[in-house]
Amino acid sequence: FRKPTAGAILKKLQLAERRHQLAVENKAYNARLHIAHVETVLETGAIYRDSMQLLGAPQPSIKLPKKLVQRLNDIEKARPSADIILAKLDAATKKRQEILSRRTLKLREHATLVQNRRAAKLTKPRFSSETPLAPTLPEHLKERLKP
Repeated sequence: FRKPTAGAILKKLQLAERRHQLAVENKAYNARLHIAHVETVLETGAIYRDSMQLLGAPQPSIKLPKKLVQRLNDIEKARPSADIILAKLDAATKKRQEILSRRTLKLREHATLVQNRRAAKLTKPRFSSETPLAPTLPEHLKERLKP
């Protein structure tokens, strides 16, 4: 690779600066065009609004076909009101609470059953004195069989 000369570097920097300057000028020109367009649109809108007020023209209304009027009425009737939505929300909340309470009750009952079985297992001897193994057990285990 050859090392670029000072003149080439200077030329490259000048070209980059010129491109940047042209880009800025282009943006400024486009902004001026847009501002001019907005002003003409605002003027035209104001003129139109003033002339419509002078003429006293009501808002233009479109007459729909009967089918579409019927469809529009059906859609309006089918739209749920705020009361219906809130009632559904309340019902869903109550149902959720009921399901959760049933589930927790079931789990509590299961937990107490497990605790009772564990307690019974710890206190109840594995063999009773009537089992056929009782006479063959060692003395220290026979002591445990006594109530």
